[in-house]
Amino acid sequence: MAALVAVDLTFGVVSGFTSALTGQTPTAEPPASGPAPMRQLLARGVGPAPVETGLSFALTITNGGRSILAGPWALRIPQVSTPLKLSLEEARLNSGSLEAVARIKNETGAFLGGLRLDFLEIAEGTLDSKHAPSYVSSEAKSRAIALASPLFFGDLQPGADAAASFRLEPVALAPGSPYAVVRGVITGAVAVAGIEVPDSLDPVAIDSDGEGRIYVGDGAGQAIFRIGPDPKSVRRFDAGCPVTGIAVRRKSGEVYASCRDVPVLLRLSPGGRMSKTEPIGRALGPIRFGGKGFLYGAPASIVRLDGLSIAEEIASVAQRPFHAAGFDVSTEGAIWAITSEPERRLLRIRSARDIVSLAGPGEGLGAIATARTCRVGPDRNVYVLEGPAGARPPRVSVFDPAGGLARVWDLPLGEPADLAFARDGRLEIVWKRENAGSAVTVFRTF
Repeated sequence: MAALVAVDLTFGVVSGFTSALTGQTPTAEPPASGPAPMRQLLARGVGPAPVETGLSFALTITNGGRSILAGPWALRIPQVSTPLKLSLEEARLNSGSLEAVARIKNETGAFLGGLRLDFLEIAEGTLDSKHAPSYVSSEAKSRAIALASPLFFGDLQPGADAAASFRLEPVALAPGSPYAVVRGVITGAVAVAGIEVPDSLDPVAIDSDGEGRIYVGDGAGQAIFRIGPDPKSVRRFDAGCPVTGIAVRRKSGEVYASCRDVPVLLRLSPGGRMSKTEPIGRALGPIRFGGKGFLYGAPASIVRLDGLSIAEEIASVAQRPFHAAGFDVSTEGAIWAITSEPERRLLRIRSARDIVSLAGPGEGLGAIATARTCRVGPDRNVYVLEGPAGARPPRVSVFDPAGGLARVWDLPLGEPADLAFARDGRLEIVWKRENAGSAVTVFRTF
């Protein structure tokens, strides 16, 4: 075994660590869930993450503001057949500001979660006769414009709608401006599939390969389930031990599993052959492949494996033992960790001198008192999986790398266990049903 290199993440040399933890601890009273300006719903110490892409729309203002074309728009979500409807009702210019009521109607036939509306820019110019009326000439002057706070609509079931009023300023059109376009985006998540795993008794981990297959680790059932590429194709592999983690090496398609109290890893070949690795020195809980293809493991401290040897270990933070309930590693090698109870904080660990607490317990949006684990998405945002809290159902909270909250959406009732991203960017969440069996719910963000 290679020599152990202990990475003591002590903050005696880093000023402001304690204040950073305190400043990022949400302590607001329980808010409503929307629709409302996002800042009214956020926990104290959490701000909205900026967005730049989504379902784009553009309203047009002509004749110096006397005429406003403000929808309705049919916004197409990729791989969803029926569009989302958006309209800006009662739109008018008032003292250099645009006032309206934004209404979103879910006509997609699918669940939509974490919906928010942002404005991005305004451009003034003359009508370009070669294009549709929603375009201005190439000589148009554009500038950034944004709401004081994004509009958060939350979740919409199929057929439901929601509305919120807003004031966008300063629009401040030039005197006699013949034509202006205000561009904005709608962002959120859509449920695109649900897959039943009826023989799974205790789902604890999920990962996927590059060929459309999903792997679910079962603790009490001591098994690994392989789903797909056809979602109706489910195969069970006997693990012979209580599985605690699943990680797929996408270059080779090999699946690795960790087990409780077993100091080796299980290896499942793409052809379905199960074997064991040589001893790695300790039993692991959750496992993830991270930057440069290294395998990382928890619980308690987080270790990085080089081959089958422990090469590094994150054992303490601020001279206190470090215990991770869940974690992930970005392609750049940054570790995102959910600390164990009672703290339940989201930490970003880039080095021994660069550790930041970005979220913690509380009641508002952006608080993560019941966080289970997290994943770094292809958009570089961090997706935190949260369990139920009293009457609040489980949910997903999405943070940008700086700790801003991008969106939140609720999950079906049950106990969520883990989440993973497929190669095509879809988010897969495995959860245990309240009665029996388990399921995988698949989302696509937009």
